[in-house]
Amino acid sequence: MNLTAKQYGGDIWSSLKVFIIEDIKLPESKILTGIADALTAISNGLMQNASVRSKLNQKVENLISFMVEKHGDRIVGLISDKIRKWDLKKTSQIMELEVGKDLQYIRISGTVVGGSVGLIIYALFVYLPALIH
Repeated sequence: MNLTAKQYGGDIWSSLKVFIIEDIKLPESKILTGIADALTAISNGLMQNASVRSKLNQKVENLISFMVEKHGDRIVGLISDKIRKWDLKKTSQIMELEVGKDLQYIRISGTVVGGSVGLIIYALFVYLPALIH
């Protein structure tokens, strides 16, 4: 039986796919270990080289700027559509559960900070003119 190049390539790809799937299921996966090692090496290299880090940051900023300029309307539309589909009561309950006690802390600290700032502004308007004259 003669295989065409396309069939042969398909067989190789199928075998490779099975190998990859079976390997990543293993606790000591060689593929996942290799990926983790590579990411660790990249991370260590970035931590040690400010110049490369700066260049990478600039490239990421440029990419994000480009994507926002080119697809900003679509991004906003996608996010807006997703938010419109949220069940507000359920979303509120999930946020309460996830944030928990921190949400109450945020409410209290927001009230205290807001009240303090308001008091300072009021005091400035009331007493500052008297101090200036």
